[in-house]
Amino acid sequence: MNLTQNKQFFFLTNLIAVIFYFLLSNFGFTDAQNKTNYLILFIIFLICSLRNNTSVFLILNIGVATYFQLINSYDFSIMFFQIFFCCIFIGDIKIIDSFIVKFKKIVNFELGTYSAILLLFVGTLMTQNKFLQYEIIDFDVSTFLVMARELSDGYLPYERQWESHPPLLHIFNYLILNMSNHNFVIYKILFDIFTFSSTALIYFLAVKRFKLNSWKSLATCFLFLLFLSQPWASVEYSEAMSLSFLVAAYYLLFGDNKTSFFLTGILFGISTLINTGVIIFFVAFILGISLNKNVVFKKSFLQFSAGLSIIHLIMFLIYFFKGLGSIYIATLIKVPLGYAGTDDYFFYSLRVFFESIYTTNSLLGMSFFILLFSNIKLFISTLVDKNLKVNLVNHIAFLSLSVLFIYLPGKGYYHHFYYFLFFISITLLFLDSQIIKVGLSTVTIFLVFLYAIPLFTSSFTNLLNSNEIYSSYPTRSIAFEIEKNFKDSDFKILAIDNLLLAFYLNKPTETYITHPTNHGDEYLIEILSKDTNKLSSNYLDLAIESKPDVISCSVNENWTDYYEFTESTIFKCENLKKEAYELISLSQDLGKKGNYYFNPSKYGQVFLKISN
Repeated sequence: MNLTQNKQFFFLTNLIAVIFYFLLSNFGFTDAQNKTNYLILFIIFLICSLRNNTSVFLILNIGVATYFQLINSYDFSIMFFQIFFCCIFIGDIKIIDSFIVKFKKIVNFELGTYSAILLLFVGTLMTQNKFLQYEIIDFDVSTFLVMARELSDGYLPYERQWESHPPLLHIFNYLILNMSNHNFVIYKILFDIFTFSSTALIYFLAVKRFKLNSWKSLATCFLFLLFLSQPWASVEYSEAMSLSFLVAAYYLLFGDNKTSFFLTGILFGISTLINTGVIIFFVAFILGISLNKNVVFKKSFLQFSAGLSIIHLIMFLIYFFKGLGSIYIATLIKVPLGYAGTDDYFFYSLRVFFESIYTTNSLLGMSFFILLFSNIKLFISTLVDKNLKVNLVNHIAFLSLSVLFIYLPGKGYYHHFYYFLFFISITLLFLDSQIIKVGLSTVTIFLVFLYAIPLFTSSFTNLLNSNEIYSSYPTRSIAFEIEKNFKDSDFKILAIDNLLLAFYLNKPTETYITHPTNHGDEYLIEILSKDTNKLSSNYLDLAIESKPDVISCSVNENWTDYYEFTESTIFKCENLKKEAYELISLSQDLGKKGNYYFNPSKYGQVFLKISN
C-alpha cells in the first residue's frame, strides 16, 4: 500500500476499534475490567500503529497475555480483544521472512486429487461422529424424520403432516432414510455426505479456482470440519444439507465456463428449497455476476434466474396438480415472513456463540477469532485498494449476508450460524498477511495434536460400535416396549412431543402440525386453518376425541403442559391421567442418557389406552 492508502487504513482500523469499544456492552462485556483491558490493548495498538513497529506490538501483546496467565485471569475476553487488535494491525515483520521461506518449502507439497478427497472423506467421518452415542441433540431432527417417512406412505410433505421447512429437505431425508433402511444411526452417518460435499468443494475452490497449494487448501478444509465438530453442528440440520448445494453454486460462480450460470441457478434453487432463508444470498450471486468482466451481465443474469426459477416452478407445479398449491405458497412465503423478526440482543447472541467455540477448545476459538477478525482487514483493503479484487469482494458479500441470515430471524439459534462458519473458514484462502498466516498455521498444528486426535479417536470408537449404540437408544427401547402391547401394527399414536416414538413405530403423529413448539403458534395455526383449509383451530382436541392408542406429551415439574397450546385448545397432558389411559413413567435417567442437551425441567409422558 502507498502512503495515502496506509493513512486511510490507519483511520478506518482505528474508527472500527472505537466503534467496537462503544459496542462492548452490547456484546455482554459490561464489566469495568473488560473495558479497561480493551483500552490498554487499544493504546498499545494505537502507539505501535503510529510508529509502524510490529515487533514491539507483538512483544507487548505477549507480555499482556503472560501477565494474565500468571494471575490466572486469561479468559475469553482477553483472547478476543488481543486477536481483534492483532488482526487489524497494518504492519508485517521482516525478520520472519526467512522462516516463512523455510515453512513454505516444508508445506509446499502437492497431493493428488483422489488422495485429497479420500483424506477429506475420512476426516469428515472422524470429526462428525463424536456424539453419535446421543440419540437426540436437537429435537428438530425428530420432526424431519417424521416428515420424511410420509413419503414412504405415498404422501408429499404438507399433504398429511406439516413442518415449516421446504419440501426438498424432507425428500432428501427420505432418500437417506431409505439408504439407511430406516436405521437412525446409519442415517446420521450417511447425512455426513453433505458436510463432506461442502468440504470437498472448499478443496476444489482452493486448488482449481484460486490455484493454491495442497497445504493451504487442506488446512482450510480441516478447520471447517473442526468448527463443525461441536455438538450442535453435528446435528442433521437443513442448513448442513442446503449449504452443500449453496457451495456448489458458489464454486461455479468463480468458474470460467460462461454457460454454467444456468446450472448455478438450479443449484441455488435447490438450496432455497431445503432452507428458505438461503434466498438472501441471491443478492451476492447477482453481485458476483455483475463483477465478472468475462461475461455479459444481462445474459448471465437471465441464465441464473432461469435456473433458479425452473426448479421452483417444477416443485410448485407438482404441488399445484396435487391440489396443494395454497399450502405450498403459505409454507414457502407466508410463514417465513411471519417468523422474520429482529433480536435486541443480536450482538450478545454473537458473543455467546463465539464464546461457545472458545469453551469447546481455546485453540479452536483462537483459530476462529483469527479468521473472523481477519475479515475486517480484508474488508478495509477492498475500500482503500484501487485494484478491485473480484473474488475478495464476492467473499465479503457472502460473509455479510451470512451475518444477515443470523440477524433476520432474531432467534440466536446456533444452527443459523452454519453458513457463517463456512465463509469464515474459507477466509484463509484470501489471507495475505504473513504474520497472520504463520500464527494461524502454528495454532492449527497444535489444534491437530491437542483437539483433533482425541476427536478422531472418539468418532472412530463410535463408528466401530454403531450397532451397540443404536441398540442402546432409550426412545427406541421404549418404542419396542409399546409395540409389545399390541398384537398387530394396527394402532395409532398421537405424538405431541417425543416424535421419535412415532418414527420408530413407523406411524404418523395423528396431527397435521408436527413440531411441538408450533402447537401454540396462533399466527401459524391461523394461516394453516384459514388460508389453506388444511387444519381446524381445535385440531388437538379432535385428535384426542379420536381416542388414539398411544399419546406422547410432556409436562413441567408441577405437571402443567411443557409446551404452550392455543387459548382455544382444551387438551391438557395432565388430564390424561383422568381419562382411560395408563401412564408409562419415563425415568429422567433415560433423558440424560439419550439427550445431549438434557432438560431436567421437562418430563416426557407416554400414555397407553386401557383396553375394555
